[in-house]
Amino acid sequence: DDYGHHPAEIKATLAAARSGWQRRVVAVFQPHRYERIRHYGQEFAAVLSGADRVVVAAPFAAWLNDVQLADPRGLAEAVKGPPCCYWDAGFPELANKLLRELPERPWAVAVVGAGDVQDLVPRLAAGLTDARLEHLRQRLHAAGVQADRERRWADLTTLGVGTDRPLRALPRTTAELAAALRETAAAGLPVFFLGAGSNLVGTDREPPRLVLSLSAGEFVQVTMMDGFVRAGSGVCLGPLARGMAAAGVGHPRLAPLAWVPGSLGGAVRLNAGAAGVEIGMLVRAVHGLRLDGTPWSRAGGDIAWGYRTSDIPADVVVTAVDLLPGTLGGAEMDCLIEAEGQTRDRKSVV
Repeated sequence: DDYGHHPAEIKATLAAARSGWQRRVVAVFQPHRYERIRHYGQEFAAVLSGADRVVVAAPFAAWLNDVQLADPRGLAEAVKGPPCCYWDAGFPELANKLLRELPERPWAVAVVGAGDVQDLVPRLAAGLTDARLEHLRQRLHAAGVQADRERRWADLTTLGVGTDRPLRALPRTTAELAAALRETAAAGLPVFFLGAGSNLVGTDREPPRLVLSLSAGEFVQVTMMDGFVRAGSGVCLGPLARGMAAAGVGHPRLAPLAWVPGSLGGAVRLNAGAAGVEIGMLVRAVHGLRLDGTPWSRAGGDIAWGYRTSDIPADVVVTAVDLLPGTLGGAEMDCLIEAEGQTRDRKSVV
């Protein structure tokens, strides 16, 4: 979306669109006033000829009634090389036309002008995003990965903010997660990881991306192993602390962390802490997948833990964490968690 209404500005915009996205460029240009067409008509046509497809929209006359000065159809006819048409109908109809005709992997669309052509932008952006997300949803379905756009961001976050509905994938196994990463990479889209949704602001206009939620299947399981506890990255810290205690292996250092409103995967990546305790103190090992689907693991002692940070690579999706066990039972852990909650209440500023 560009305000340019001079040939030099349009030339710079089209060059930036082509070099920045490395794609063919559709230029939708709305001249600003008929007088400019009279002055710059041939120059407009020359720079627009550098696009791969051109739509010249009916001019924005502003406050002037100068339609007798120039014929905008002549500008469209003067464009040489790329297909070009003149459009004098509504922008909603133009958006629908472009959305029908653009390929699945969209071109760079440069909407240029100082008038109401900008009304085209949100319609095109939403339509192109919807098309790309639906294409990816179908690919995920074919790969056996559950994905949908049924829930709003407001329903997925504790802050309750965001009216749009993301494409959310819910893999249940590491194999399904690898498939989701593979299909998303093939679609050329980024991945956003959704944990428990705490302290997260959603969007009112969702960008083209996949939201991965490790909140089902093996990612929410807690398994007692020989000498350690393996927990899926989607397990929240409160249920984790109580679940370990119910099995007789509760760790006292988990009591203050039980009040941290997040999932284990996010807690480990950020080395979540409370009351002088950090999750890194309890980690025996971390397991995950890189974004290219290859397995990754690292011992807890080999991870650099800092204040609300760790050196777990940015391209690693944490899938499971091995934790040190304790000896506390359910009743003892409940008392500790309650005591920590009371301490937090006393320290809270009202």
